[in-house]
Amino acid sequence: MSMGKKIDPKAAEKVMLNAGLKPLEPFNVASSKWKCLHVACGKIVYPRYMDITRSDRKKSSGCVSCGRLKAADATKISEEKAVKVMKAAGYKPLEPYSGSKNKWKCLCLTCKNVIYPKYNSIQSGYKGCQTCYKVNIGNAKRLPIKKVMAFMQSRNLKPLEPYKDSNSPWKCRCLQCKMIITPTYSNLKFTKSPCIYCAHKKIDEKHAIKIMRKSGLVPLEPFKTANKQWKCKCTKCKKLSSPSYSHVLDGHGCIHCGVERRAESALLPQKVAVAIMKKAKLQPLEPYKGGNRKWKCRCLKCKRIVYPWLNSIKNSNQGGCIYCAEIGFNYKKPAIFYIIFHQEHYSIKVGITNGDTKADRIAKHKRQGWEVHKIYNFKTGMSAFKIEQKVLNWMRKDLQFGMHLSSDLMPQSGHTETVSADLITLLEIQKKVELLIKS
Repeated sequence: MSMGKKIDPKAAEKVMLNAGLKPLEPFNVASSKWKCLHVACGKIVYPRYMDITRSDRKKSSGCVSCGRLKAADATKISEEKAVKVMKAAGYKPLEPYSGSKNKWKCLCLTCKNVIYPKYNSIQSGYKGCQTCYKVNIGNAKRLPIKKVMAFMQSRNLKPLEPYKDSNSPWKCRCLQCKMIITPTYSNLKFTKSPCIYCAHKKIDEKHAIKIMRKSGLVPLEPFKTANKQWKCKCTKCKKLSSPSYSHVLDGHGCIHCGVERRAESALLPQKVAVAIMKKAKLQPLEPYKGGNRKWKCRCLKCKRIVYPWLNSIKNSNQGGCIYCAEIGFNYKKPAIFYIIFHQEHYSIKVGITNGDTKADRIAKHKRQGWEVHKIYNFKTGMSAFKIEQKVLNWMRKDLQFGMHLSSDLMPQSGHTETVSADLITLLEIQKKVELLIKS
């Protein structure tokens, strides 16, 4: 059609009617939109005369909606063909086919699950059933059962049920501790200890009590955790102590019996012990019993009766007489009695010090994580010393509480004055001290 040639409006209207379009306004020009009624669908459309009559490409129908439906019909797949494709893929349609991009309710013929794949996805090779897809992937990666069983035997584990997969809990018996555990095969490849009980990550209370009784300790309270102090009574010495379950597993037992064993093993010959005391200007007045026991002596300088420990004389530069001592704790100068607490060890300690000296005990304890609960001032070190001895006698003899910490946990020394906070409170010790001071 020549754009320069004038078009007769009536002829143009006739062309539009032949195309199924009824003009609703006068004709303007061939390139302008022309309001019309599409007789076939009854919609108002705005085609251009030049698009209806052009011959250089496919003519337009004038209605966009009808044009799209026509194009869809041209490419639409028959339901028969679509059903055939789905069945070939292993899926049975449960509803009529509605389009290649729409979800289609189907039954997976393998696992019998209801799924909703799209036809175009299945046509492109996509796996419509995720359950079957994951199973196939798992089977492809599945290890030979002989290899799996050999690995379990190498980790001292005996399976009690068939192997499923590497990420599922597997019921087994630990051949070392005989406990039932449920590890996964994948985790076992990366853990040092395959058994949570042998690694102390989980503890069975009955098993823990059995271990404690084998070590000569009878628990007096329910089990808490492996590293928590556990109040027990020794079947040998009948004293109370609070060792942790982990401590007992490491070969330790009653702290009182342990001290006695160490004292007996470190016992010096009588002649050697007496020689050490005489060198410190002390004359023993009774037989030697042990390095950590009081030894009645007479000071060869001031002639007074004192009760030093041999280990204190041997391992320090201080003299054995509290009246003649010139270094360390001074019994003549002002002193303080203190009560301190360690949160991590859950331990309480009492002690004495001349706070204004280089040997300030409280400062040393603070550097090791101890916190001060209460301090009492005394005019002389002897007064503080007497209170300390009465408090220790009360805890050790009357209450039968043993030492709580070992020397390796207190590099600054002083472990012999510790007691477990599980056995007694800070307030109870404070009340006892104040009662002794008043009396």
